[in-house]
Parts: sequence; C-alpha cells; structure tokens
Amino acid sequence: MRGGAEIKVGIFAALAIVAAVYFSMATSDNPFKDKGYVLHARLVSAEGLQAGSAVELAGVRIGAVDTVRVEAGRAVVDLSMDPGFSLPIDSRVAVASRGILGDTVLKVSSGTSDTSLQNDDWIESAEPPPSLKELQEQLGVIATDIEAITGSLRTLLASEETVGSVQAILTNIEGFTQELQGVARDNRGDLDAVVENLRVLTEQLNLLVADSRPEVVEELGAIREATDTLNRGLRRVESIATKIDEGDGSLGMLVNDDRLVTNLTDMTGDVGALVDSINRFQIEVYYRGEFHITHRHPNARFSGKNVIGVRVMPRPDYWYVFEVVDDPLGSFSEETLFVDDGTGFTSVREVRQTRKLQFTLQFAKRYRDLTLRLGIKEGSGGFGADLWLFDDHLGLSLDLYDFVWASWPEQRGIPNVKFAVDIVPIKHIYLTAGADNIVNHAIHGEFNWFVGGGVWFTDNDIKWVLGTLPSGAL
Repeated sequence: MRGGAEIKVGIFAALAIVAAVYFSMATSDNPFKDKGYVLHARLVSAEGLQAGSAVELAGVRIGAVDTVRVEAGRAVVDLSMDPGFSLPIDSRVAVASRGILGDTVLKVSSGTSDTSLQNDDWIESAEPPPSLKELQEQLGVIATDIEAITGSLRTLLASEETVGSVQAILTNIEGFTQELQGVARDNRGDLDAVVENLRVLTEQLNLLVADSRPEVVEELGAIREATDTLNRGLRRVESIATKIDEGDGSLGMLVNDDRLVTNLTDMTGDVGALVDSINRFQIEVYYRGEFHITHRHPNARFSGKNVIGVRVMPRPDYWYVFEVVDDPLGSFSEETLFVDDGTGFTSVREVRQTRKLQFTLQFAKRYRDLTLRLGIKEGSGGFGADLWLFDDHLGLSLDLYDFVWASWPEQRGIPNVKFAVDIVPIKHIYLTAGADNIVNHAIHGEFNWFVGGGVWFTDNDIKWVLGTLPSGAL
C-alpha cells in the first residue's frame, strides 16, 4: 500500500512539473505582440535589454521589446507598442534601470509634436545615462584627487618653512598698520585743509543754485504743462478703451463678438488638419524598362517595353498606381465588316493591331510583406500580388490581366500571366527578370523572357535634388 501511494505522489508531481513548464513556455513576456503597432530604435548600447523588457512612459508600461539585434555596429531594437498609446514624432527612448539592482527597461520621453508615430516608424534615442561602472570609475578618480590634495595640505602644514612664511606675513601686516597710523599723524594739517576746501565748495554751490532759481522755476512749469497734456491724452485713451469693452462702434463689436474668435479657431483647426493630411501624402515617380525575347510574334521577337508611373501614397500601407506603358505588341481591336462576295453580303470579323500607349490604374494595399493590387492593367481589367522579402530587397510579382487578347491570334481566352523577380541592390535602383504571357506560351512550348531594370524617386528626393542645384541652373 505504501508503494502505491508513493507512485501516485510521483505521478502527480510529474504532471505538476509538466504543467508548470507548459504554462511558463506558453506565457509571453510580450503581451503587445501582434496586437499593437511596431516601432524601431537605434541605441548606442542595449546592455541589459532582452526580448520582453518593458517600454515605460512615466512609470507606466506601454510596450515591450520584441527583438534585439546589431546593425552597422549599433544596437537595433524592435518594439511592440500598446495601440491605446500614441507617441509624438519627436519622442525619444533611453535605456534605464529600476534602481541599482532593478530590471533594465526602455524609458520613453514624450515629445510635444502634434504628429504621432505610425506603425513601422523609427523613434529617436536619447543620450544614455552613465552606467554604474562608469560612475564607480568617476568616483574612484575623484577620491584619488581628494586624497592627493589632502596629502599635499598635510605636507605643507607640517613644513617649518610654511609656518615661518605665515608668521612673516602677519608681521608685515602689523608693520603696514603702524605705518598708516604714522602717515595720519604727520599729515593731520593737510587733511584739515582738505575738509575746509570741501566746506567752501558746498557754500559756492548753494549760491549758484539761488542765482539760477528763476530758470529752474520756468523749466518746472514746462514740465508741468507737458504732464497735463499727457494726462488729457491718457483720459482719451481710457474713454476709447471703455467704449470697446462695452461693445460700442464697429471695433467694439469686432472685439467682443465671440463668434468671430470661434470661427477663426475652427478655420485654423481645419487648415492645420488639411496641412497635416497633405504632409502625410507621399508621391513616387518611377521608370521601368524591359527587354523581351520571344519567338511567338516574329514582328516583335526582340523588343523593348517602357513604363513610366506614379504612386500616390496617402499612407505607407496603401497607394494608387498610375502608369503609361509603351508595349511593342500594342493593343487589339475587333471590327465586323460586311463584304459582297457576289452572292450577297457576308460578315467578316477583322482584328486590328495598333501601336499606341496603354494605361494602368490600380489600387494597392499592403499587408506586412504582401501587397495586393486591383484595377486596370495596361488597358484591361486585372489584378496582381507582390511579395517582398529580405527587408524589401527582393520582390516576387504575379499579374493576371488581358483575358481577351493575351492569346492572340488563336484567341483561346487565356489571360496574360506575368511573373517577375525584382532585386534592389541599392536604394532607388532595381533589376528585374521574368516571363510574360506564361500560360499561352507554355501551350506552344515557347516563352517570352525579359530582363531589365528601373529607378524610382520620392517627392522628398526630388526636392532635395532641386535644393542642391545652384540657382543659375534652374
């Protein structure tokens, strides 16, 4: 019986340990992950920080550290933030500790800007406070300096030469005092003469003032008249201010009507909101060139395709695409003609191929690394998707469009399926390669391969380039 009880206790203890391990692994130190928005920060040192470390504002936890890594010799941390807290764009973060032996946290100093940080933005880092080790080193240097000073004073005061110098100084002061007393006794008569001269000078000044009294009285009268004139002017100003306060006259109504102030305040708020929304807009202008190699269309076996486009981005996660496309295959149109073959009129279907510019108008929405596009693609309805990897340095694109003429001249009703791989080696420049009209050409065993590249610039880049040009070049 005793052995069975021990087995039961052992089994219960093992189950308790497994449950504790499971719940400890299932519990996340980051309750904000995948719930709020993400911020990034570069730090001089992330010593003590780790995944799950708290992000605090005024002692309140508003986020947690998601990952800590090193880029270009600096620490980069990704932060998962509470969606209920929005931070001004000029806020800063710094590594700090709760007391001497407390946990390491990332403290936020809130800014004063009216613009808030958005998802995937970078927050500036403040100068980190000195670490405990640095403070100990500084205190050690100070203690060494104090010890050296006290040692020097002790050596100086213990020296007989120093004691003798202090006594000599006191003796000199005593001798100087005795000499001053002797000078005062020897020159007492001269000092009395100086005092007498001062008395005579004072009497002469009194006589001068008495002789100038009429002129002084006249000047005082002029000052009194000017004072009266100033008082009358001040009374008039007071009368005007009283009328304005009581709402008399046009100026009084203008000053005392609160509706004008309210309208001006509302107008200022509307203008500020409009300016803020305009500042959030970003425009990208880009060019894309492709060199196509195909055996399907002999008249366009080796051809070039050029695209000039504009992206209007109200926010970083969605935008509108406008493109002007120069496609060597051009566009197709169908027309029914009636021909007289001698027995009557018969209808003939004719397909015409014309070389003209085509247009693209699509709406794009980004979900993390995936972008979905929908709208008009090169003159026909279609949709597409883009997958961006390695911090947007590698892109995979797939487009489906032109469900009518992509299989011309057979006209099987097969859409144009285009796949492209884009590589971004440096900012503003990318290389591309892929295959066009894949399904239709796969049926015939021939593929339309293409290679190329492109460039893009934002409106801020264009402003910076124009700002660097000399004034004479514009």
